[in-house]
Amino acid sequence: MNFDLLCGRPLHIMWFQCDSVLRETDVRNVFITNLDTNIDNQSLQYTSARLKSKVKWTYGRLQIRAKLPDGRGLWPALWMLPEKQTYSNTYWPDNGEIDLMEQVGYDPLRVVSTVHTQAYNHMKGNQPTNSIIVNDAVTNFKIYTLDWNVDKIEMFVGDDANPFANRILVWNKQGDWTQWPFDKPFFILINIAVGGSWGGSQGIDNNIFPRRMEIDWIIKDENRQSKDYGFVHFETQEAVDNAIDKLNGMLLGGKKIYVVRCKPHNQEADSEKALKFTDLIITNFDDRLDKQILSEIFFKSKGFGFCSFENPEEAKQAVEALNGYSIGDTQLYVVGYTKKKLNAKT
Repeated sequence: MNFDLLCGRPLHIMWFQCDSVLRETDVRNVFITNLDTNIDNQSLQYTSARLKSKVKWTYGRLQIRAKLPDGRGLWPALWMLPEKQTYSNTYWPDNGEIDLMEQVGYDPLRVVSTVHTQAYNHMKGNQPTNSIIVNDAVTNFKIYTLDWNVDKIEMFVGDDANPFANRILVWNKQGDWTQWPFDKPFFILINIAVGGSWGGSQGIDNNIFPRRMEIDWIIKDENRQSKDYGFVHFETQEAVDNAIDKLNGMLLGGKKIYVVRCKPHNQEADSEKALKFTDLIITNFDDRLDKQILSEIFFKSKGFGFCSFENPEEAKQAVEALNGYSIGDTQLYVVGYTKKKLNAKT
């Protein structure tokens, strides 16, 4: 918030702690100067926080796993603003705003997504917006996803099993910059406001404090590419068996994944070793899954991996029985792969 405008004047904000004992514990207050004379202590009786990312980028996927607060008077938000004023002589709304998630404390289960432009914004009452009810938004962590493409913005809310379970809003590119200013770097803002034109429209319940919005993690992915399959390597037969038992047929990102054994290519030359392949291939990944989600399921993930185990007969039978087998509209591919050998350097 440092240098943000309040009543037309830039705020000057700094850390401050006059108590030398507390200063050693790193407990500090915020000291604000350059306030407009119309702002009194009553106006500043509440303190809240806003985080602004140093990273700015254009297009990609943003995911935030968060648990929202409740309480009349609160107004938490996950949103984005442009790095620079590129269009017209007015920063906002001419240069755009992306609201991945907004919620007000008096209606805590309603999650709202919105975009603002010069042509469409809340001052005109015509902003592209939509809301859905998320019954456990304040009791469980949810994943809020922004997919920002050259010609389309989509926003979702879901859980760990399916982050894209509910699409809240889609906004397609149209017209000139007055309708689509989303072609330049934006940064992330995470905050809880107290009061305000929307959050405080039904008053503030002073008995709710303190309140907080919990952020588990934030992922920014500018590529959003998935190979639709992966290999995973385990060290023990038991780990492999457990992976197949628990994960084969599991719903991940709304799609059923298939976990089967596969054979390293470098075992094909030796007919005896060819019977002793111990690796798994996982197919049918949803193309919206990212590394973070996969890594929570497969302990090591680079977008692909491989598995080793000790039962060659079962592995051979799996390849013969499942390679090319169709399940619904999806064809399984159960194949071997080659482990690269390390070349010793002298």
